[in-house]
Amino acid sequence: GGAGGEATEICVNFLDDDLDGLPDCTDPACKAEFLCAPPPEVGWQGPVALWQGPGDAPAPSCAQSGGYEQAKAGGKAGLSVPPVACADCACGPPKGVACQVTTTGFFATGDCSGPKASLTVPVNVCQGFVTTGMDPASARWESAPAAGGACLPQQLGSHQIPPLVWSGKASTCGEPLPTGGGCGPGVCVPRPHAPFGAGLCIYHDGNQSCPSGPYAQKLVYYAGADDSRQCSGCTCLDPTGTSCQGTTALYTDTGCTVDQVVLSQVGQCAPLPPDPTPPPPPYKSLRSMIYVGASAGTGSCAPVPSQASGGAVESGPITFCCF
Repeated sequence: GGAGGEATEICVNFLDDDLDGLPDCTDPACKAEFLCAPPPEVGWQGPVALWQGPGDAPAPSCAQSGGYEQAKAGGKAGLSVPPVACADCACGPPKGVACQVTTTGFFATGDCSGPKASLTVPVNVCQGFVTTGMDPASARWESAPAAGGACLPQQLGSHQIPPLVWSGKASTCGEPLPTGGGCGPGVCVPRPHAPFGAGLCIYHDGNQSCPSGPYAQKLVYYAGADDSRQCSGCTCLDPTGTSCQGTTALYTDTGCTVDQVVLSQVGQCAPLPPDPTPPPPPYKSLRSMIYVGASAGTGSCAPVPSQASGGAVESGPITFCCF
C-alpha cells in the first residue's frame, strides 16, 4: 500500500489504486484480508465460506462471515442411531371359544367301572344311537374339549423411538461482494471471518471426488437420513387352558324325551335306567343323548412381544471440497 499521501490499494475494484503495478490480490497490502478464489469446475458451485460445528450448535449468521451474504448449502454428519424401546404387550381374555363335541362313556355296571364303550357327539344335536353287547347301566361324561378362539392383543404404553443424533453440522455462505482481480481466472475475495474457516470451498450434490486443483480437502455432509425404525404390532398366541361347561342329557328312547338323566360336569358318573323294551341277547339297546355346551370363560393367551426393526442411514449427501 502507499504511504505519505499516496493512494491506498482498494483490493476489490480491479484497479491498481496505489500505482505499484500490483492490482488487488497481487498487492501485499491485500494479503491479510483478501485471497484468490479459483473458479470452480463445471458442475460445482462456489466459492463459499464454510462453518463446521457440533450437531446441536446453531449455525452462525452469514453476516458474521466477512462478506459472504447469501446462505448456501449445508448438512449434517456423524449419524448415531439410538435404539428403539418397544412397548409391552398383553392379551385380553379368550373370545370365540367353541364347544363343539363331547364324549361320554357307557358301562354295563352301575358305577362306571369295567369295560367302557365311548360315543362322541356334536353340540346341540339329539343323537340317537344303539349299544350292542350290553344294556348300559351307567354313563360318565368323559370330555368336552374347547376349540378355537382368540385373544385381543393390547399395547401397553407407547413405543419409544428416540430422535436421530448428529455429531456434526455444516453451513456455508456464498456470493462474496465486492470482488477484485489479480487472481488470473479467479477473483479476489474477502477472507472469511471466524467462526467460518479461513479457506474457501466449492460444493456439489452427491458423494463426489474433488476436482484436481486447490479445492482438494473433501468433506461430506448429509441433508438428512432415511429412518425406518419401527416396532411390530402386538399379537397373541392361541388360547390355552380354555374349557367348556354345560350338560349332557341321556335318554332311553331315540328322540331325547324319555327317562332323562343329566350329567352336569365333566367326570360325573350317573346310573342309567334300563331299556324299557330290552331285546334278547345280544343286546341292541336304543338310546339317545344331547350335549348343550358353552365356554367356561377360562383360559388365556400368551402375548407375542413387539419387536424392533429397521434402522437409519444418511441420505442426500453433498460434497464440499475446500482449501
